[in-house]
Amino acid sequence: MTLPEPLEAKFDTLLRRYPVKRSALVPMLLYAQDQFGQINDAMIEEIAQRLDLNVLQVTETLAYYSMLRRKPAGKYHVQVCTNVSCMLRGGNRIYEHVQRNRRCRSTTTSTKTLPRKRWTRSWTISTPATNPSRWRAPRARCTSAIRPRCR
Repeated sequence: MTLPEPLEAKFDTLLRRYPVKRSALVPMLLYAQDQFGQINDAMIEEIAQRLDLNVLQVTETLAYYSMLRRKPAGKYHVQVCTNVSCMLRGGNRIYEHVQRNRRCRSTTTSTKTLPRKRWTRSWTISTPATNPSRWRAPRARCTSAIRPRCR
């Protein structure tokens, strides 16, 4: 498979950066996905050949990471965090609400109700537990008896 020049340059840079070739696998898969929108069988074989891996090792890595896709995603990719910290902050309620209103199940693509646009349901909506920009900064407190200026 012939690769576009920018992708070829990124792959060469990654191979030089990592002392163990296998360490470049996930970054290569991400760059390939950015370039083509998905990772097909020809790209899997190309990456396996460059990293001296067999196709099964690349396919296993591809199956493990949910951010890597073998099929093209829809126009809108929505993800809802449902790990423990997000569940404590209401992530499950958001997940159920989106499922009810969009009538779309997890990891499916739908053409419903968005104006002539395709979207994928694989939601990420940040809650205060997962989005550091929404955390409240602690107030500065002076604990010294002299009470110097607090910054």
